[in-house]
Amino acid sequence: MVTIYEGETVTPVLTLTDGGVGADTAVTVTVTGPDGVAGAPIGCVASDGGQTHTAAATVTFGQPGQWVYAWSITGTGAGSSYDTVAVAPAPMTSPADGRVYADSADYARWISAAPPAGVGRALWVASRRVDELLTTAMYDTDDDGYPVDAGHRQAMRWAACAQADYMRAIGDPYGRGALGTLSSVSIGSVSVGRAVTASGTTAPPRYSHDAREFLFQAGLLNQGPVTGW
Repeated sequence: MVTIYEGETVTPVLTLTDGGVGADTAVTVTVTGPDGVAGAPIGCVASDGGQTHTAAATVTFGQPGQWVYAWSITGTGAGSSYDTVAVAPAPMTSPADGRVYADSADYARWISAAPPAGVGRALWVASRRVDELLTTAMYDTDDDGYPVDAGHRQAMRWAACAQADYMRAIGDPYGRGALGTLSSVSIGSVSVGRAVTASGTTAPPRYSHDAREFLFQAGLLNQGPVTGW
């Protein structure tokens, strides 16, 4: 299956079945974006004896999501038809909010191979995991929240790569549910819980050991909260 990306331009085409068309058959298509906004109807040009109807204007997919073609047929074979087109975000994009500590070039160097599809989002999620690990860390940052110290920047870069590679290895590259659900056991006032998968097996840890090690070696872990200011 060919992936259609945000920003690509296509020409909608409708093919009608034999016997369902005539000289008076006319087709228009209305394209609705993921935000529910419909464009003006586009007329179509018939070919192949009226079986193929090609839109007289192109459509540019300005945003990712599901787009809908609503075909209106008049004359012989009158009726309506619908097609959906799934559009992926541009390959180099990731969610706009938050910092991303590594890019696809860093990840390619980490795995010594070409990066897989979706690496931008995987690194964004991995960077969120790094931020979780750094919740109580203290370090100088620039105006965008990135570390000023070169050693800290490098540690976060490789930690993000290690975390992204780890999530890919456990089959959860976008962090959608590696933790599973919690299974708890209580004995008196003591309650112990662990993460389990749907099959009942213990879920893998949330964080990569290598990611934690990079941050620890850079002095960014085990800093504890500061009190008494």
